[in-house]
Amino acid sequence: MDILGVSLIGWIIATVGFMAVGFVWYGPLFGKKWMELNGFTPESFEGANMTLTMVKGVINSAVMAAFIGYVLVAVGAGDLVAHVKWAFLLWLGFSATTQALSHIWERQPLELTLIHWSNNLVGFLLAGLIFAFL
Repeated sequence: MDILGVSLIGWIIATVGFMAVGFVWYGPLFGKKWMELNGFTPESFEGANMTLTMVKGVINSAVMAAFIGYVLVAVGAGDLVAHVKWAFLLWLGFSATTQALSHIWERQPLELTLIHWSNNLVGFLLAGLIFAFL
């Protein structure tokens, strides 16, 4: 089943892919550094509504996945290389530049910006690969 030409199965899998990448990125790979750079402690998460936080994360991932899928259909990305190329360009033109604003204007440490950039880059490329096969 497709929605606006985007595979519903691909959309769901790409959404899960974004969440999985984020889990690995902000957990085992860079979780401690991410917490340190943000000034977070385990205590700062006490009393937080993590269910609501996760729901917001899933919605955000679903929107990103849907639009990546839609753009890939709209530009007629036909093969694997085209899917990955367009996913990269979407990341560069929209995600990376938007995230750079936190570094530029809010003085977010470059190391933190790089963690966010690389997380989304991997997510976007994974979504491109998923849509290439579905």
